[in-house]
Amino acid sequence: MAFKIASYNLSGFGQGELLLSNMCSELTYQVIFVQEHWLTPDQLYKLCTISPEYTCVGISAMEDVLANDMLRGRPFGGVSILVRDMYNQHITVHKCSERFVVLSIGSVLFVNVYLPGYRGQTEVLLITQIVEEITTIISDIKYEYLIVGGDINFDPKSPTPASIPFNNFCKDHNIELCTLHFDAINDLVTHTYEQTTLGHFSRIDHFFISKFHDDIIACGTSPIIDYRNFSNHIPIVLSLCIPDSCLAKEKTSNFVNDLQDKELEVNNKIHFNWKKANLNLYYETTRLAFEPLWLSIQNTALQTENTDEALIDAHSEINALYTKIIDTLKKVSLECIPIFRNGKKNVAKFWWDEEMNI
Repeated sequence: MAFKIASYNLSGFGQGELLLSNMCSELTYQVIFVQEHWLTPDQLYKLCTISPEYTCVGISAMEDVLANDMLRGRPFGGVSILVRDMYNQHITVHKCSERFVVLSIGSVLFVNVYLPGYRGQTEVLLITQIVEEITTIISDIKYEYLIVGGDINFDPKSPTPASIPFNNFCKDHNIELCTLHFDAINDLVTHTYEQTTLGHFSRIDHFFISKFHDDIIACGTSPIIDYRNFSNHIPIVLSLCIPDSCLAKEKTSNFVNDLQDKELEVNNKIHFNWKKANLNLYYETTRLAFEPLWLSIQNTALQTENTDEALIDAHSEINALYTKIIDTLKKVSLECIPIFRNGKKNVAKFWWDEEMNI
């Protein structure tokens, strides 16, 4: 059975939801790269729940913006990868950022990337930064096969200042462009982006795969032509023959269980409301609680001899004192500072920073 990977720039979740939902319901694609979903952190559930058969990995591109200010203008960005649930126990997530997602299934490494459009030197520097960050991440990963795809916003076959850093990345990691020729009926579709009103057509969505791999064979790429597509981008599909052994790798934990445990931990996390705290009471209670600890520290310093055995004992006492300090601070904070949990209403949004401007 062919292993199929789709890449789809939604141009906003509202425009791409219908076709993406249909693609998921078909269960034809093992992995789906998604770019530009335009979802804020509190709306990511829409992508995560688009199909019960897929697990979503990714973040919002607006976390930093919404953490410091109100969103002005239209939403933007966002990169995610949807993976069939059958591979959950073999998934390892390496990095989720605003511009790319890196994960592996077994020994196959997947990189979904959304690069900025070229307008000048600023974009070239940003592309270089993104490529260097991806390089740093995957350099520490052991993998047998690399698949890079997404919306790179330029034609890799046309030399431009924007394509140079990315093409160098391809050479360094021995991957090649595999969307040079679409397997389309009568070659009716030769582009992946269309703006019919302005008459703009281009091929800026691509896949790149490792060269010279005996076990994994590229079967071809093709566009998805569907009347339910309201995005300016046309989804593309890469078909591969991948042995099951490459997609199965022993893991010490289950990816889904890890996510559930992490979500439970976040929901149970305590937040101290320092703005409404009686700080004078907190300072005085802390002073009283720390007095015996301070005496203990002084006694330890006076009694410590300059010998190896004494230094080892002092090291153990320092660790014990450190633990006591942390426990004392926690106990005093619980006594003097109001608390709230993530699930409580009428508190600041969880993605807001203290410097939030309204």
